[in-house]
Amino acid sequence: MTEHPLPLHPSYEPIGRMLPNAFGVEELVVMHQNYWDYYDWLVDQGYDMEDWVIRADTIREPGISLSDHLMWCLWHMRSKGRSRR
Repeated sequence: MTEHPLPLHPSYEPIGRMLPNAFGVEELVVMHQNYWDYYDWLVDQGYDMEDWVIRADTIREPGISLSDHLMWCLWHMRSKGRSRR
């Protein structure tokens, strides 16, 4: 990975984790730390996020990475009211 000319805020550091995709295969998902924080918060609230990832992957458009798709889905989910109040 090319080093960015400006330092990134820690919440924007890209972090990779292995998650199951719609085919049952572990796939590397790279998202910014703030997305993983929200993902982990949803897990703490009792959401089955592995199942959510699999279902989200079934509606992913061709040519979009699972990482980008999940960031969009998490952003959309949070904007619809599942926030950390």
